[in-house]
Amino acid sequence: MDKHEEEFHEIALKEVASNDIRPGVMAKALIEANGNKEAAVLKYMNLRVEQLMDEHKQSIRERLKRENDEWIQHFSESFTDWTIFVGKRIIEGFVIIIILCIILVLLNNFMREDFRDMFGAVIIFIMIVGLPVYLIASIVRKKTENVK
Repeated sequence: MDKHEEEFHEIALKEVASNDIRPGVMAKALIEANGNKEAAVLKYMNLRVEQLMDEHKQSIRERLKRENDEWIQHFSESFTDWTIFVGKRIIEGFVIIIILCIILVLLNNFMREDFRDMFGAVIIFIMIVGLPVYLIASIVRKKTENVK
């Protein structure tokens, strides 16, 4: 017998001793005891303990569901925040690339061919190395800000 079951037996005993019984439970106990009042009292206590245990189990299930729902809600909000944050950083990076490409196209006629090739290489370098570094640095900065 666990702690809760012992407490539930005590509750049932106090209800019988103080004549503060649940009429519906006692009615069921009388039916199951074929009208024998002494046997019905014992049956009442057993039924009442079962009822209290069921209520206790239900409250545990409800608490666990509530905690699980809260955890899912928190995770969902955090995931959404991070998705938006990373998405914004990616968009910023692509805007920088587009601006650099536009500058390259506009200055195409005014640049020497070797300078144009070098400028194109810089743009490619920024896309391959610079944007991932920018994204990682932004994430690290946000993580350190959240810790403070």
